Amino acid sequence: MMNINQRRFCFTVLTAALIAAFAVFGSMTLFTSAESDKKPVEGKYYVSYEIQSGDSLWSIASSMCRDHNVSEKEYIREVKQVNHMHTDRLLEGKSLIIIKYQ
Repeated sequence: MMNINQRRFCFTVLTAALIAAFAVFGSMTLFTSAESDKKPVEGKYYVSYEIQSGDSLWSIASSMCRDHNVSEKEYIREVKQVNHMHTDRLLEGKSLIIIKYQ
């Protein structure tokens, strides 16, 4: 038979395990529901693009998103993320990884 200290220890360990399990399950549920709201785009791939004079993230997004189920805002967010960009500034002659769709 367990003494009171052993029971308390077992109860504490069991409670901590349950809290951890609920935290993991809850975060997975939130992530899954957020991802399921997005509509998949088939034929998405990344290419290198040389920035031309007058290019902006918005102009590139507008031309790449035309006829596809992707918003320009989401496209720009992903391009900035892929290129580790913190601003919208583009430098002529530099390369940029962009998303293309088939």
